[in-house]
Amino acid sequence: MTPSFLARTGRAARRAIRKRALPSKRGVSGASATRYSGLPMIEALVPPQATVMVVEDDLDLREMIEMLLTVEGLHPVPATNGREALRALHGDEPRPDVILLDLMMPEMNGWQFREAQLAEPELAGIPVIVMSAVTERAIDGVPFIKKPFDSDQLLAAIHRAVPTGRA
Repeated sequence: MTPSFLARTGRAARRAIRKRALPSKRGVSGASATRYSGLPMIEALVPPQATVMVVEDDLDLREMIEMLLTVEGLHPVPATNGREALRALHGDEPRPDVILLDLMMPEMNGWQFREAQLAEPELAGIPVIVMSAVTERAIDGVPFIKKPFDSDQLLAAIHRAVPTGRA
């Protein structure tokens, strides 16, 4: 079994994303996958133009996720920790459709961010997907993706979390 390409770091991972980032056929309903040049393609998993906040302190992983989301027609909004994410949520930009949240971060970790998010009614309704290698202390009731993960897992989780009609 080969390691997930999102688990790899640095330049090699960015090349892997670019190679895997084949055109998808938008408008197809469901999560069907076809094969092209031996690589699976995700079709119509996430509504186009959905905004995804990526709260991750690992620069390489955050950039890889941002590239994947961009290739899939999504709008990524990066944040390096929970405090930065809260500042962005209180800013002038439109609210994200979903938040990808790491748990282990400096300044404000994922648990602290989630507590602060739920304390504010205008932010509490934004869906969150936790992505972490720490499974013992996951957040109850929040979808969880264990690191390392692959792009199909991530995109499927985003699809399940993004409210229909918000794209």
